[in-house]
Amino acid sequence: MMAWAAGANRVFAIERDKVAELATAIMRENRCSEVVTVLGDDAARVELPEPVDVLVSECIGSGGLGTTQIGAVLETRKRCVRPGGIVIPKSTTVVMAPVESVLTELYLKFWRSRPGGFAYDPAEIWARDQMYTVVLRPEELMGPPQDLFTLRYDLAEEYHGFSIEHTVPLTRRGTVHGIGVWFRCQLTDEVALDTSPGEPLTHWYQCYLPLREGIRVDAGDSLVVSVGHRYCSEESVWDWTVRSNSASTKPGRQTTLMSVSKMSAGTAGRPESENTGVGVVASLLETIRQRVDGEATSSYTRWLLDGGVDRYGAKVLEEANELVRAASAEGRDRTVEEAADLVYHLFVLLRGQGIELEDVTNELGRRRR
Repeated sequence: MMAWAAGANRVFAIERDKVAELATAIMRENRCSEVVTVLGDDAARVELPEPVDVLVSECIGSGGLGTTQIGAVLETRKRCVRPGGIVIPKSTTVVMAPVESVLTELYLKFWRSRPGGFAYDPAEIWARDQMYTVVLRPEELMGPPQDLFTLRYDLAEEYHGFSIEHTVPLTRRGTVHGIGVWFRCQLTDEVALDTSPGEPLTHWYQCYLPLREGIRVDAGDSLVVSVGHRYCSEESVWDWTVRSNSASTKPGRQTTLMSVSKMSAGTAGRPESENTGVGVVASLLETIRQRVDGEATSSYTRWLLDGGVDRYGAKVLEEANELVRAASAEGRDRTVEEAADLVYHLFVLLRGQGIELEDVTNELGRRRR
């Protein structure tokens, strides 16, 4: 209908599902059925009465390529678009970067907590072989984004997948928990869609490919990252491996796309869980890291760490004493406040000692076995 409203002389809307019947009724309701013809057929097989000037499709999936409609779009372009015609979108570029995602790791490590007292190790292995839709923050990236693959819808004859390997330089110290994947889509020469972390959020979000185990790295290190995509029996499959000089991960393979974080407009496009529970913990850890790695030297966190274990250790003892005193005589609200102070200073101590939160959670999990 938008093409009709923009002045198109004739429009063919192709839809193989039963919703084509609904679309036909909507065209009649808006009195545009003389211009817009709804064809209930597969785009790869449909025969049009004449070549078209513009082909518009929505074949973008998770990571930019997670849909089997790509083949149908390419075939329709070759058969139905006149020479010099326009294809929208024109191209999609898949992008990746190593990421440190404490929030997602806490989600995946749920299986180590032995729910009900039972062992669920196979469940965690399975969970780490899936691709997830998440919201990635720019500060979670451990190295510069790398373009993996570009598919030209206006030129490609066919698409069978890709497998690309990159050596990625790392820009900061931390733990690489997985690979972030997103895309840039060139709709026309003048109009683009960018789903990179930090860009306005879309319903595609970003994707996350977890590692079986995190890899500790320092600024200046590099990782060899291999990412591939293909179709298997009409299923979108992603493969990924990561290698460092000292360690390598077991390969991952996506068979089902899963969603880690429920999105809410009330949280400005961020996962609801980032405002409560483990999300607040992840945000606090990231804030401490930024205070340490940033250029500013006047932050309280930096002052604590510059003083070494004598300074931040003394604060942990002080806050622990104040927490016990509040619990004994000052009521619930003061106890909560003092507990928050203790947790913050404990995280600073861990940072100062080079201990990651996952080291602590791993130890807790070990004790429950």
